[in-house]
Amino acid sequence: MIVRFLEQIEKLSGKLYLFVLKLVRDHEDALDIVQDTFMRIFQMIKKEQKEISDGYFFKTAYNLSINQLNKAKRKLDDGTYEIETVNEEPLEHLLLSEKRKQIENALFRLSGKQKEVVVYRFFTGCTINEIAGMMSISTASVKVHLARGLVNLKKMIPEEERL
Repeated sequence: MIVRFLEQIEKLSGKLYLFVLKLVRDHEDALDIVQDTFMRIFQMIKKEQKEISDGYFFKTAYNLSINQLNKAKRKLDDGTYEIETVNEEPLEHLLLSEKRKQIENALFRLSGKQKEVVVYRFFTGCTINEIAGMMSISTASVKVHLARGLVNLKKMIPEEERL
């Protein structure tokens, strides 16, 4: 079981990081969430002695990301902290094009389920069936959220600035 877990870490760490980064938009927070995801799943494997599907890694990471965003929002609402929306190194800032920024900003403005489905589909390469399993919804619902998310992204990005 531990060997399978280590194989899953090796296989999923990059995809999981990109997935979380698209949600929280902060490099350090994304790394922390991915690490926390692996730790929680390892503890569960150790405790329950059962294998975990790849989809469960993404679901756990998604839930931890939402918790992080809610915590940051509460801190902002209290007026005691400010949220850094993007934590970039100077070189990364130069390499990040305006179009990419627009896409990320538009993606960040999508509703929860639409954003989740779009990120699963296009940033992690999950199939419709895998997304449905991870989100515990029907494939028809996944398709609806995906279609609506893409329509909303299209509305948010002016036509002359699309890729």
